[in-house]
Amino acid sequence: MRIMACLVLAATTLGAAGASAQDYYFGITYDTCLPLEKTEEFVSDFSWLGLSLEGRKIVSPTTSVGFFFGWHEMDERVNEVVNVSPGVDIHADQQRYINSFPMMVTGHYYLGQQGQMRPYFGLGVGAYLIERRNEFGVFLTDEDTWHFGLAPEVGIAWKAGWQSAGIISVRFNWASPGGDEEEMYLNFRVGAAWM
Repeated sequence: MRIMACLVLAATTLGAAGASAQDYYFGITYDTCLPLEKTEEFVSDFSWLGLSLEGRKIVSPTTSVGFFFGWHEMDERVNEVVNVSPGVDIHADQQRYINSFPMMVTGHYYLGQQGQMRPYFGLGVGAYLIERRNEFGVFLTDEDTWHFGLAPEVGIAWKAGWQSAGIISVRFNWASPGGDEEEMYLNFRVGAAWM
């Protein structure tokens, strides 16, 4: 709940900044998630749950700097053996969750002309708060860890109306090993931005 309050505060702040100057913009995207590697071993299902808020400052006709905050949830129900302590294994239905909260500084480079459809490349650098949770029977494991992370992105932005744009992108999320696992997943994003 604290993270969602931070997202709302960031959205309000960015929206106010975007309303006062044409060289800032505020965007919101709906994000889906495809787990990869170690993340996929814990939760393999494609997820339809995700949201990102971001702000960018245009520093030249081809570049911007900014930041984004996100929430991505991946979950899956499995029936497997789980080790609850050394020498004790339980065969049980499990409900597994990963909640990922990326918080990053970003930079983007745009191709094409302003006012037209523009492919872009970007990179986010920052932190991920990752919650791994496993519920099985009357047992629960829950681990929150902080990770350094990178998020390269490719996308397309286009003018959708007066002071608004559409955004479609793919972002690769890599959270370095923190606690016991690194996390990797893809976001498929669609959203809008306002100047």
